[in-house]
Amino acid sequence: MTSEKPSEKRARLALEYVGYELGRVLEEGKKTPDYRGSHQESPGEVVVEVKEVTSQDYQQLRKEWDRRGSHWPSEELEGLWMVIIPTFNTSDELDRERVHRAQPSVKNLAEQLLPHLKMLETYGIDNYFKSDPRTKDASSAIYRLVRGGHCSRMDPISGPPGFGRGVMLAGLGMEHQHSVDPDLMVETLNQWMTIRGRNLRESLAGEQGERHGFLVIDALRMPATRWAAERGLDFRPTIPPDLPEEIDVLWVLVNELLLRFDRQTGWQAQLISAVDYETFVAE
Repeated sequence: MTSEKPSEKRARLALEYVGYELGRVLEEGKKTPDYRGSHQESPGEVVVEVKEVTSQDYQQLRKEWDRRGSHWPSEELEGLWMVIIPTFNTSDELDRERVHRAQPSVKNLAEQLLPHLKMLETYGIDNYFKSDPRTKDASSAIYRLVRGGHCSRMDPISGPPGFGRGVMLAGLGMEHQHSVDPDLMVETLNQWMTIRGRNLRESLAGEQGERHGFLVIDALRMPATRWAAERGLDFRPTIPPDLPEEIDVLWVLVNELLLRFDRQTGWQAQLISAVDYETFVAE
């Protein structure tokens, strides 16, 4: 039996909030939905498959960062070099024409940066963006290794906790589109279902009940959804999603905003109360 993922728990609690009674599917050896159940006002069976829509690029780098740590001491360097690596948001990641820069390796980042940072220090340069023909090759290498992000030198930080000479990964950057248009979210979800939705479709294919796909949105990683909380029920799309034939009802959870779509009634929106939302996000 597989444990319930945080995204699955949020989806289940949201559906229970609006009147569904769901049980975990425990079958193994084949693709099955996550839950089976019914609605309090309808006797028919429903089946639900849950997926989280997030930036895989960010999640993979975050896991590496958590395993490796943020500070790599080095007595070969004179200063503390602070690094911030930009990551793709969900929309950019799904736009395959833009995803052409190799993902940096957090595990080996310090070792790969070391000779190039030493070269910059030799000539008294504290930021690889500074133009100097003597360090052009080193700066180009740093640019590639940090994916065009931030890398500059500062004095070591005295304790506690203190960070001495070496390299510090200070954060992962994320570009955001400052849009309040929920239709942009739908366009991203259409891309997601085309590129990453195979397991969702296969888990619902062949099921006899009403088939529900439930997408839990990582609002910090998806443009357009960051403003859902401010707009509330007004954050309701006007265009339909490109639903595959295996899905009868699509649910989208953005923070405390729950969106529902079917081909007959279109988009509907409901806010989950703040008290219940605290239950959703509790790990």
